[in-house]
Amino acid sequence: MVAAVLPWLQMLELQVMPDQNAPTDLSYMLLVNMIEITIRCGRYLHNEVQALWQALANGASAGNIQLILDFVVELCLDRREQNFVEYAKQVVVYLSTTSAGSEIFSFFLMQLAPKNMPSERRSTSAMRPTPPNLPYVADMDKVLTVGSRQTGLSIGQLALVFLVDLLIPPVNLGLDDVVKLVHAVFALWDHHTLTVQDAAREMLVHIIHVLIVARVPTQASNFSFLDRTEDMVDAIRENTTALSWSYSDFTEKPAYGPYSIRVPPGMQNLAKDTITLLGILDPAFVDTWARQALHWASVCSVRHLACRSFQVFRCISTKLDASLLSDMLARLSNTISNQQADYQTFSLEILTTIRHITVAQPSELILRHPQLFWTAIACLSSVHEREYFEALGLLETLMHKLNLGNPATASSLSHAKPVQWEGDFAGIDRLIYSGLMSGNCYALSLQLLRKTAVLEHSDLLGTPKRLLFTILAQLPHFLDTIKDEIFDGTEIEEARELCTSATIHGYGRTADVLEQVAIKAYRAEHDLIAGLLTALSVELIPGLEKGILLFTINMLNNPTQHRQIRLLQIVEGLGRMMKDSRIELACSQLELTTPLLSMLQTTNYRAAMDTLDLLTSNLIMRDESTADHVNDTQPPVPMYITSSFLLERMDISPRQQLEHQKYDLMGKRSQTPTSRLIYLLLA
Repeated sequence: MVAAVLPWLQMLELQVMPDQNAPTDLSYMLLVNMIEITIRCGRYLHNEVQALWQALANGASAGNIQLILDFVVELCLDRREQNFVEYAKQVVVYLSTTSAGSEIFSFFLMQLAPKNMPSERRSTSAMRPTPPNLPYVADMDKVLTVGSRQTGLSIGQLALVFLVDLLIPPVNLGLDDVVKLVHAVFALWDHHTLTVQDAAREMLVHIIHVLIVARVPTQASNFSFLDRTEDMVDAIRENTTALSWSYSDFTEKPAYGPYSIRVPPGMQNLAKDTITLLGILDPAFVDTWARQALHWASVCSVRHLACRSFQVFRCISTKLDASLLSDMLARLSNTISNQQADYQTFSLEILTTIRHITVAQPSELILRHPQLFWTAIACLSSVHEREYFEALGLLETLMHKLNLGNPATASSLSHAKPVQWEGDFAGIDRLIYSGLMSGNCYALSLQLLRKTAVLEHSDLLGTPKRLLFTILAQLPHFLDTIKDEIFDGTEIEEARELCTSATIHGYGRTADVLEQVAIKAYRAEHDLIAGLLTALSVELIPGLEKGILLFTINMLNNPTQHRQIRLLQIVEGLGRMMKDSRIELACSQLELTTPLLSMLQTTNYRAAMDTLDLLTSNLIMRDESTADHVNDTQPPVPMYITSSFLLERMDISPRQQLEHQKYDLMGKRSQTPTSRLIYLLLA
């Protein structure tokens, strides 16, 4: 039968319907019947089936091969069945033995691109119906039973699966092709489908054998290198823990903690070993791979693959490329502050990568890329705590690299601010203050505030009296050490650092109190509060009474309960100080009471009620909205409003959720930084 059919197949020209770019009914009948023969007889009549496909590929038309490839790929996408992929691989291998074998390799290599990674959602109802009035057309549902669990593959994933069997000597691959294959292997290494996982591992093994082992002379001086290479190949095939990672590793939002590049250890080990072997092919291998990784991360619409690409980049490179940085910022502008969890994870990957790059750059190069600084500033307005923490870490890295107290540096960064920046920028300090309301961001925010407090003032840093707010933010920490009687070198260093800053700025009385803190002279919490507030009221507080009271009260939004107790003590001290000084506050009742009312849902509710009563019954204040219309001769009215009155009359319940909107410490609603990042790109 084969002998009779072969001459006929060699003369066939497969036809395509021009309006649908699909085989005509007759061509479809031939191809699907050939697929049935391959499935039913390929194992027992291997040579004969191969001859049939070769005859059809070498037929009267050169376009037969492309039509066959398109048909096989479409059938794989329609069937969504991994078993069928194995038969499709056989067909592709048969075709690769024809004269057009190199073209088949190039075709699938071209499909191995980020745009082809998303899987298409296809229903079985959309599959092509059996053409009528034909002698026999194979029914694929009967030839190959559809499994209960179908996992569809994308064109890009199919391309990798097919390329594994096509990468055989002699093959001529350029550097870009090698890098594309290697990065696709890393991106799909942890794919949830076993077929793709196995293909990724075998592809890396084939690359090593074809490009390295086959080209190294088998002489005594190379034995140790070849032995290490074979050890790596064995480890890859055995899927050892040291060179593997699961689909869920490092894909969730990371925990709060010190800086790390946050990549699976197996990825780091595999990337290191791969560079050791393939780096001998070309000195530019690592840089080319790094650009490929960032390209995939920036343009791939599959979030998991994009995040893995960022992680691969962090494993292999720290170079700063302006064009790729621009691509990253463009993606960040579309994902920052987004409510969807996968967008947030992607934003964190971008911010971590930007910080990874920044850590490795000298200060001169960072100054030539001021968009790094303004990216951190924009992202500090994120509505998500984890994104804010990552932006805070980026700012920490930048402040370590750049001396923001240097007038030339501050001026250079200020002039680089995007012309179309949306919203006000009142300085770094106000953005850091928001972190004090977070239990996770408090320590890092306090550390950065201490850094800014000792720097020479500039508009970039914020208010000239930021030392005052830094001391108030640090005070709960000092009170904790007194209560717990644990005063180690860290607290002493922090107190002396603030003491030095106060001395430099000419605040002698404040410096004396901080010096007493450093030598552990205070034994009672109320003594430290009274002494420090007295010194501050003389040197720093005048004119800022409302600001420091709102600042301290808003820090009560920090959920750490022991810190809330210390802050309540400070608020009470401020309240008594303002009452004794007959200071009038022009602010609304809601500004002072909202953070305290939110504490009524915590175990500190009794202390919050006491503080609320103390403030509302003793402070002299008038509503800021009507202050301009009050007769100057009319005396201010004491705020004799108790907490129970507020609960009853202001329609605010102790159980009411008060955190639907994110507010900064000055009581203004935060703005999303998305548009700011867009302006960074346009500038």
